[in-house]
Amino acid sequence: MKKITIKDIAEIAGVSVSTVSRVLNEKGNVDDSLRERVLNAIRETGFQPSKFARQFRKRITQVHVAIPIWEEPYLRVLDGLIEAFEDKEIFVSVGKSTEDSVADIVVLISDKDNCEGKINITVGSDFDNCSVVFDYFHAYKELTDFFLKNGKRSYTLLSTGLKDYKTCKLYAAFLKAMFHGGIEDYDVILLENEGDFLNKFSRLSDVVFCVDDVIAVRLIEALKIEGVRIPEEVSIVGHGNLTISQLVIPSLTTVEYFNRSIGKMCASVLLKILNGEKVPKRIVYKGQVIKRESSI
Repeated sequence: MKKITIKDIAEIAGVSVSTVSRVLNEKGNVDDSLRERVLNAIRETGFQPSKFARQFRKRITQVHVAIPIWEEPYLRVLDGLIEAFEDKEIFVSVGKSTEDSVADIVVLISDKDNCEGKINITVGSDFDNCSVVFDYFHAYKELTDFFLKNGKRSYTLLSTGLKDYKTCKLYAAFLKAMFHGGIEDYDVILLENEGDFLNKFSRLSDVVFCVDDVIAVRLIEALKIEGVRIPEEVSIVGHGNLTISQLVIPSLTTVEYFNRSIGKMCASVLLKILNGEKVPKRIVYKGQVIKRESSI
């Protein structure tokens, strides 16, 4: 006789495997009608979950990390989080979504997209939970003060548009930095596509802030072709501290937010949640300005 599995129960009940798992482990929210269908299927088949699996679930805490878009900065946070859990009895799974997760704790790492479903802590954007957010203004003010002291008077923000959480926050931080610096000569360029964006400049400012390192590197390469000297004629600032920011010539000044220390800090917060301790609703990280050849 074929051994009944959790997959069979899901097919009989007409639900997903994750729904059956939530019913068995009494985790997550399951609609009463779906729960009854699962329980009926279990009774009809005489299904019994593996004792080893049940003991494993009881002994090992499960943490699911959702990264909707796989990018280098997010993976640095993941690396730090996993490292912090190495000596703990915690199993970490990774995926692009939080939906249908049956883990004890769910972490979302993204400054662009939010996922629906159970989320305990978010890194990079505000959500209705414990959120680690970034003070973009602090870095822009530090850089603006530096440039003003070095005689830089005109500024431009080069953005891919105001289409997500990060670009909107950077736009607001740039305007605030201009106000606090008493700077009136500034401009904002919103790119609609990845075409020849040099045509978007009516003139070249002393400093160009870019919303990510990829755009900044493309700008550097385009300006070099035009014979523009960096940083003598224009200083370029990126965002993210991607590996490419160190390889481009001249090397790119940038700001790093997502890093291993953020991952380790998240791990300590998650342990407090697991222990039933109170955690702050909002944790603000100022980021790290990394000055390189494109600005000095």
